[in-house]
Amino acid sequence: MAKQKVRAEQVATWLAPAAQAAGIAEHELESAVPGLARYAELLLGWGASMNLVGVKQPRRLMEELVADSLHLAAFLREHHPEAALTYDLGAGAGLPGIPLRFFHDSGEHVMAEVREKRVIFLRYAIADLGLPNMRVVHGPAEELIAEQRANLVMARAFLPWPELLHLVSGDEPGQCAALEPGGMVVVLASEAPPEPDDPRVPEVLAAGASRQYETAAGDRWFWSFTTTAGS
Repeated sequence: MAKQKVRAEQVATWLAPAAQAAGIAEHELESAVPGLARYAELLLGWGASMNLVGVKQPRRLMEELVADSLHLAAFLREHHPEAALTYDLGAGAGLPGIPLRFFHDSGEHVMAEVREKRVIFLRYAIADLGLPNMRVVHGPAEELIAEQRANLVMARAFLPWPELLHLVSGDEPGQCAALEPGGMVVVLASEAPPEPDDPRVPEVLAAGASRQYETAAGDRWFWSFTTTAGS
């Protein structure tokens, strides 16, 4: 597979604006950049034959995709800092989950992915980067959710948001299928969140905090929904 060298000092420069905007301390970024540089090398190297991401340049990868993880880390620190179990649905190439763990490593992080080649890549990347408490499940998100409820669910470009929320909420009245009481689902989106009274939001979920931020690829948002009382 093709190899592309990515230097840590370059990564630090490319991500510095996002770190500053997100409130990530300089020493945290310095500690993370060797791992992020290695992740970029893996992603671009494997991606040469697997088409893992559309972006092929290291700088664009950092500024347009990895930057999301810095903002997400800040968002989770503020709104859901302690999650014993996180489900990352439709993990794809590991974005935002893998870079996120360099800045926010609360609890166990489980990535669900149905595509075998991506599962192979994700498992290799996690082992190569030495990321603890992180694993990949090869199979549909529905099977993972059926096994155990999580404290946090996140997804990016996995399903249209109404379908994602229906998957998380399930069909049992008054009970949330994927989340423990007090749990949260975070949607990574390129548009503003729906209105709190949008009828497409299931009854067992309530609109929570949201955040808009800028990347080199344009404005993005995090939306969150929390379990309602009794669910």
